[in-house]
Amino acid sequence: MADVEEMAENASTVFNVHVQEFVDAIWVALRDPSLDVRERAVEALRACLRVIEKRETRWRVQWYYCMFEATQEGLGKNAPVHSIHGSLLAVGELL
Repeated sequence: MADVEEMAENASTVFNVHVQEFVDAIWVALRDPSLDVRERAVEALRACLRVIEKRETRWRVQWYYCMFEATQEGLGKNAPVHSIHGSLLAVGELL
């Protein structure tokens, strides 16, 4: 996770090309049973959101929407506690 976070912060132009892949993949880490993994994932998500915010792109709204939809999936009725926690961490960053 640290590498992704550093890439988002220090090489945002390069990272911007891979935002969609990041948005698709971050949920595995955000819903990991390990609290440490979830905390590092939310730090990487925060860095990604900063990149998205700074870039004028036609994909920005789509990325936000995808993230919002993924948080809803993690808050489902039978979702495990770690999935709910990860989704709430993501909601906090989206706000």
